[in-house]
Amino acid sequence: MVFGALMTFDNESKSFWPQISLDLKLWVYILSLFQCYRLLFIALFSTQIASSTSYFEIIQSVLQGLRFDSIWASSFVFVTLITCSLPTLCLPQRFLIYIPKWRSLWFGILTIATVSICVINYVYYKEYNDTFNEILFGLLFDDTQAIFKTLIFEYHFIEYIILISLLSFALLKFFGNWFAKPFLPNTLTLTYPKFCSLALIILLVAGFRGGLGPRPMQYRDAGVTTDTFLNKTILPPFASLRYAIKKHNTINSADGIKEWLGNQSIQTAAEIYFKKPPQKNLDDYMKRVSQGSVVSEGVRPRHIFLIVMESYDAWPLLPQYNHLEIAKELKALAAEGIYFKAFVSAGELTMPSLAPIITGLPDAKIASNYQPSSKHPFPTALASNFKKLGYKTQLFYGGFLTWERIEDFAKNQDFDVVYGAPHIANWLSTNEWGIDDASLFDFISTTIAKDNNNNTPTFNLIMSTSNHPPFSIDLKKMGFDEEKMKQILKNYPNGRATAKTLGHFWYADKVLGQFVRKISKDIPKSLFAITGDHPSRRHVLLNMPSYDASAVPLVLYGPDILSNKKISTNNVAGGHLDIAPTLLELAAPKGFSYHSMGRNLLADHDSTETAFMSPLIGFGNERIILPNCQVLSLSGKETVGSPEYSEQLRAYYRAATAIAWWRIKKGPDFGGQVFFQDRFFKTYPEKRLDPQRDPFQIPAEIKKVAGIVKTHAQTILLAIPQRTADKVCMEPTPTIEPVIVCVVETGIPK
Repeated sequence: MVFGALMTFDNESKSFWPQISLDLKLWVYILSLFQCYRLLFIALFSTQIASSTSYFEIIQSVLQGLRFDSIWASSFVFVTLITCSLPTLCLPQRFLIYIPKWRSLWFGILTIATVSICVINYVYYKEYNDTFNEILFGLLFDDTQAIFKTLIFEYHFIEYIILISLLSFALLKFFGNWFAKPFLPNTLTLTYPKFCSLALIILLVAGFRGGLGPRPMQYRDAGVTTDTFLNKTILPPFASLRYAIKKHNTINSADGIKEWLGNQSIQTAAEIYFKKPPQKNLDDYMKRVSQGSVVSEGVRPRHIFLIVMESYDAWPLLPQYNHLEIAKELKALAAEGIYFKAFVSAGELTMPSLAPIITGLPDAKIASNYQPSSKHPFPTALASNFKKLGYKTQLFYGGFLTWERIEDFAKNQDFDVVYGAPHIANWLSTNEWGIDDASLFDFISTTIAKDNNNNTPTFNLIMSTSNHPPFSIDLKKMGFDEEKMKQILKNYPNGRATAKTLGHFWYADKVLGQFVRKISKDIPKSLFAITGDHPSRRHVLLNMPSYDASAVPLVLYGPDILSNKKISTNNVAGGHLDIAPTLLELAAPKGFSYHSMGRNLLADHDSTETAFMSPLIGFGNERIILPNCQVLSLSGKETVGSPEYSEQLRAYYRAATAIAWWRIKKGPDFGGQVFFQDRFFKTYPEKRLDPQRDPFQIPAEIKKVAGIVKTHAQTILLAIPQRTADKVCMEPTPTIEPVIVCVVETGIPK
């Protein structure tokens, strides 16, 4: 009804050429909407443009974005071309009365959809500092009701709905009549149809391809400038969403491993990551043997607490933010314990970080807590390894146990007991995300006291919730001076942090310190590892330094266990995967066998038990951090050190993520793939760790050694004497009877 009131078509507009002219108007209209949004987006976030970026690059990003816009504009116009313009050539006049109504409806749908996705993309960028990406799908698994309430009360959901409605109405009202009037008449001279037909064909071809180049526009073409922010503005929101969905579906499909490895083998990835000789399966690669504690001098921790604080950044611990006074407790614990400054989280949301901590496997973007394989503990599972050492394993979560099926997931991964908000307080004392941290820590103190009285050693994983929207703690009652913080923040007018959000960080830090001090005093031989689940994205500065946007802290504290020894961490960087082996090495006797993809952060830097190329890097959250706190984004083109070194770091990340994907999706075995590296590397041992070798390229010489012809996948073949399951015989061996070997593929990986 609304659309009909906005647009009127007379009978003369129902023939072919007037309809074509309306298609052209629609094309220009959609293109203009995208470009206006892009220019406004760049203006609103202009402070994120690097100082070294030239005006030419800004213009380049706008023009490149125009090419992507044309693809979507052409796609939308194609609908009206097929349903409105072409039917005028073949349908009787009586059916053409519906064309104006459908065109009007389509115009309205496109307007509302475009305005909506642009506004949502703007809000999404404000929160996650990126256009639509994999985080979007992590939210789908989250607590829907809690997210909805958070959207309403924290993210001004109602205000944005009103904004979308007003913008849509204004555009429909202003452009409705203009759009309804064709600029080409019903009848044209002979020259005009030929010209218009040619122009239409060129426009469609160029529009769908994003230009007249040798190939159509692709995702990689969005990175044409040296400015990370400008590159993010090139894709229109529809394209960002499409690529995010495509990547998510690809990773979660049966062929998702190719997202990390291409056509290379998982065995090659394991060799790169673990730097071990070929093993039978992935679990063999992950086997570790405890070297014995380097700091505890034989004192075994009685109770171990791994505390994962909600949205707990590392930047408040930096000296330049001392005046904020929001991380005093953790800074004091860090000064008395061991502090790892160069440390990153496993994911950008809570579960993508918590799941790797629980399973011991990197986040491979496949929601491991929902995978069938997670119904049984992985060999790398945190709780499983501590149960082998005789610890009672417990998880304390300040939220509700239905969130992300956390209760079932934790119990499936060998936690003996799982506590949630309903165990701690009645529902009247909770908000939509759970219980306050003070109540959580009080409950844990009481529970651990009972375990200690029963002479039961415990391993405890704790996940807090208070430093999270809707930020409902009564800060004044807790002793926080919100007015003083507001005065301080006047020096930071553009930051996303508010006095309220910083106050909740202060509160979480305060009750954390009280809990750690109380347990340390009341229960000797307690060991604490304190980290954050992910950065909060709420900073006093609008343009956060890469470290501030990426790092979370890791503090080890336990006077009886660490013996107050000072261990230098200046040359070490780490991530969430490294917490488990570090704690296990502090608790396990020498010779204890366990599985891990991380490494002991307290070990000798030259240890052969160290995964990666060295213990000097930490990865997670699609970032790699170096000991000097330099951060390499794995999705960008920036470098640390040389470009070759940066690509090598990316290769290690892809290998680790591929291993996690394979272990979760397919299990420990290599899927029946038959490889022939063993004999080659025995013959040419210098090739195994040749630094010049492309880490994902099996040397071509293997093909000469193997001499095997590739066959169709999953074909049962009669094995010739020269081939066995994992070796290559240089000479025929007639005395060996032929055997049947079931393989996925024979020959060398592509």
